[in-house]
Formats: sequence, structure tokens, C-alpha cells
Amino acid sequence: MRIRVITLVSKNVLFHYFLTSMKRIYLLCRRGLLSFCVLQLAALIWFLLRVIPKPSRATYPCQRVAFPMASSLIAYLIGTGGTALALRQACKRYRFGYRMLATVFIFLGFMIAWLTISIESESSRGEFIPSESPNTPMGEGKGIYAGRVVWIHDPEATLWDPAWNVRTDIFYWDDQHTNQEAVEKMISKGIRKLTGQASDKKAWDAIFRNFNLTRGKGNIGYLAGEKIAIKPNHNNQISHNNRGNSDPDTPPAMYVALLKQLVEIAKIPQENITICESSRFIDDKTYYNCSMLFPDVRYIETNYFNLGNNPGTEGRLMAELIPDMIIWSGVNYTGLPIVNYPLAKSFVEADYIINLARMQGHGGAGISVSAKNWYGCFCVSPEYDNAFHYGNALHSLAYSPAPNLFHPLVDLMGHEHLGKKTILYVMDGLWGFDRNWGSAPSPYSYPPFNDDYPSSIFLSQDPVAIDSVAFDFLRFQFTLLGDYLDHYLHEAALAADPPSGTFYDPEGDGTGLQSLGVHEHWNNHIDKQYSRNLGTGNGIELIYCNNQIEEGDINQDGEVNLVDLFLLFVSWLKTKQDAQEFNPDADLNKDGKINIVDYCLLSENWKKPN
Repeated sequence: MRIRVITLVSKNVLFHYFLTSMKRIYLLCRRGLLSFCVLQLAALIWFLLRVIPKPSRATYPCQRVAFPMASSLIAYLIGTGGTALALRQACKRYRFGYRMLATVFIFLGFMIAWLTISIESESSRGEFIPSESPNTPMGEGKGIYAGRVVWIHDPEATLWDPAWNVRTDIFYWDDQHTNQEAVEKMISKGIRKLTGQASDKKAWDAIFRNFNLTRGKGNIGYLAGEKIAIKPNHNNQISHNNRGNSDPDTPPAMYVALLKQLVEIAKIPQENITICESSRFIDDKTYYNCSMLFPDVRYIETNYFNLGNNPGTEGRLMAELIPDMIIWSGVNYTGLPIVNYPLAKSFVEADYIINLARMQGHGGAGISVSAKNWYGCFCVSPEYDNAFHYGNALHSLAYSPAPNLFHPLVDLMGHEHLGKKTILYVMDGLWGFDRNWGSAPSPYSYPPFNDDYPSSIFLSQDPVAIDSVAFDFLRFQFTLLGDYLDHYLHEAALAADPPSGTFYDPEGDGTGLQSLGVHEHWNNHIDKQYSRNLGTGNGIELIYCNNQIEEGDINQDGEVNLVDLFLLFVSWLKTKQDAQEFNPDADLNKDGKINIVDYCLLSENWKKPN
């Protein structure tokens, strides 16, 4: 009996102490932070006054900044009010001996408080908002058509049910779910739209000639014996047999389609082509799909990996590193120099490089697209690991540093053996991934995807423009956390005089970088228009192509016929300058003029139904 009395007394004391603590929390909530509430109230009033008369203003940058603050105030008032009321009722019931009912009110108060914290965290999580207004280009566009990015979309390129993510017998990247034929057609159409040429062969010749002209080699195409290196993104390939549906990966269809273009169309000898991923493995699905068709292509992988998975075996070669090839232009967060870095020999010896990136979010850097793909061009061995992962050096500096800090990605984008050798940027946007690891394919919600997978491929000759476009696609689908995620794009676009004041000189030869390309953000996620599309500036031009519509189907009725021929000749020999008479849909190769090239494209698919 005595023990029971002591137990009851102890429970009552603990319960009383708990209630007293809850009352203190309630009093603190009731006091609040007046100044912050005033700021939130002003944001709420501003948002309502601007958006109610015209709802489309909700997408404006200023409103996207105001809304989280306004919603935080509403959540705070409802949450603290509900929590305070529940705790007050708990205290009242406890005083009158209704302990069970008091416990229910305490539980209710905890639930309201928890929901408030969750909503508050969600509404003020630091989602990325661009520092500049839409359609405010900076830098200088690169390529045959400066600042051009081609976007090829084909919903039939992917076939997947999210319920299949847990399966181990099928994979999103295999040929049953990534359409090889569609991908090949997408690459083909993309290079023609990028260069304004009527055939794939002429498109590749134009790419090589444009590159050699800009490098001071003259108006020459590919020459016998010249080497091409392809840099893929194999971030998740930690062994040869890495498989699964829970990690981002580039389907073998992308590699096969690109190799077919180089070998069969551009006539590059296989032995002069290298696929090099010097910090990860060339996995089985990539190697076997490619080597079966192209056995003489060189497949090069890491020469070190701390899991001990026997690199350089089973038909692959180990990367050779040349030391001190990258002289970093800045220092780490502590003000100390970063050790010089090596480069894989394949990139140093290459005459041309193709950056085969993947469009995906990144848990730290916000996005991981073509610029960050360069992080795999050196091997993170024990000799360099501390500089890469620790001490606030390379890895940390890629995680949205402040505008006054040097950004290492710019050094890689402008390095003479990396970005300066790159003739083409190809971005795999077939499957949507919100981060660089532990992420299954994710459908996109906004048009034209409408809760389907993005099923897209992007091509450009401008490294800044293609990353800027990818940035916009990603930030309107996923929550990208951080304030300066596009800092590296500002630095690269304005490399000669960047916001950080850094003198970018990745070779350490005293010659600084000039603008590496053009950057801007689109007008909105529905229209997806950049300044060259709008005719308001010399920024990015995004060319959209539906892969399911045949070349020449100008009115998009599913057949290339007399109606399309009539529409073509209505604008015959017109250019963009003839605004009223120029039909952009009849400009089939997107070169800004309607002529015999467009007629050839139309005739190739004459009366060919989709």
C-alpha cells in the first residue's frame, strides 16, 4: 500500500512539473517576436494586394520571396494560438481533477505544435530564388547559333510505373523501358537543330568546323587520327555490377546513340574514341551494351577506389593521371591554397571532348549537370582526398558559396584540357532525379510533362547556357536549397570580371578566362522563353522539338503533305527579320531562314505518317 501511494505521489509530481513546463512554453509562444511578425504581416499584405487582382503574379520573383514569409505568419498564428488554447484547457482540466481529459488536451497541443513546426520549416526552408530578374542575360553566347540550347522531348522514350521502383528484375534504364530507337532519333534531330543543317553528317562537320575556327585552327573539320574523349556521369558506379532503380544513372541507350553518331555518321574510327570516367567504374550495363557494337572504343575507369573493386579489369582500362594539371584560381574557406590537381591522361591527349552529363538535383550543390560532371575527370585517390572532401575545399566550395568566393567549377569549365576542348554538351534528361544518389526516377508535374517522366535530351555548344536551362527545369520541379546555387553560372558567364573578383587562370600561365557562355533564367515555367526567344536580348535561345512530330509536319496534323508544302512556300526565302511573313514552324532546321534546306527536310518525310 505504501509503495502504491509513493508511486501515485511521484506520478502527480512529475505530471505537475510537466504541466508547469508546458505553461512556460505557452507564455513564450504568446510573447513571440514582434518585429518579425510585423515583417511577416507586411509580406502577407503585399502578397494579397498584388496577387488577388492578377493571380499570375504569384510566379514573380518578388512574390515567391514574399509568400513563404506570409505563409509562415499564418502558420505561426494558427499554431501558437491552437497550442496555447489546448494547453490552457489541459491546465484547467487538471485543476478540476480531470487528468485523463487533461492528457488528451496535452496530446492535442503537442500535435498542433509539431504540425506548426513542420509547416514553418517547409515554408522557410531556404528554397532557391534567383538573385536577378527573369530574362536578364549576362555573358556572351557560344556556338554556331550563340546561346542556343536544343530540347528534344519524346514521352515514348520512357516507360515506367513508380510502383516498379522496388523491383529487382527490371530496371528503368534497360531497353524495355528506355526506348533505344527514340533516343537515337532524339540525338539525330538534336544535332541538326543545334547546327541548322539538313543531315546528321553535315551537322557534325559544322560542329567540328565551328570548334576549330574558335580555337584558331581554321575552317577545317575532323582530321584523321584526332582523338575524342566522352566524359559521362558515373557518380553512382562503385563497381562493375552496380544495378538498381534507386540511384540516378544514364541509360546505355544514350551511349549507344552517341557512339553510332560518331562512328557511323561522323566516321570517327572506334580506336580514336574513349569513354573515360576516371573517378568511378564503367559498369557492366554500359560496357556490354557499347562494346558489343563498338569493341574498339576504349573504356577507361578509375585507377583507385577505396572499396577495392578491381578497377581496370574485364575489358576496361585504368586511368592514367598526369599530376599538377589544374592550378586552382582561389583558396578554400580558411584562406589556404588548394593543392594542384591531376587530370586523366585521356582528356589531356584528346583533341575533342563531349560532355555527356545528366540533368539531376544534388543534395549539396543544388544541381549536378554538365559543369559538375567535370568533378569525375580526376581520380580522388588518398593523395588528394583530404583536399577534395575535407578542409572546406573542392567539394564544399561547390555547395553554393557566397558571391564573393571563388568557384572551382569555373576553373574546370574553362580549363584548356576540359571545357576548352569540348565541342558538344549532351544532357540526359530522360528520367527525373531530385538528387545525385538514393533517388528513383521522378515524374515532372508541369507542362508539357504533366506527371510523366521528363523524357528529354538537351544539346548545346554553350556550357553556361545548357546548365542555366537545366537549372530552370530542375528548380521548378524540385526544392533546391540554398541562396547562391547559380553563383557558378554568374562567375562563368562573367569570367573576365566575375562577381567574386577572382582571376580565373586554371593553367596558372597568367592568361585569365573570358566569358564562358551566356546565363539567364526563363520568364516562367509554362512558356519557358529566354531573351532570344522573346527578341529582347542576346541571351539564351531554347529550341523545343517534339520527337514524335516528323520533320516537315508544319501544321502538326500527323502527316507531311501538300498542306505543309503550301505553308513552307508561303514563307519561302523569308528570314526572321521578315517578322510578319516568316513562319517559325516552317523553319524546320531552326537556322532563321526558310530555304532549300527546309524543303529537303520536308521532302525526306513526304506523306510519312507519325
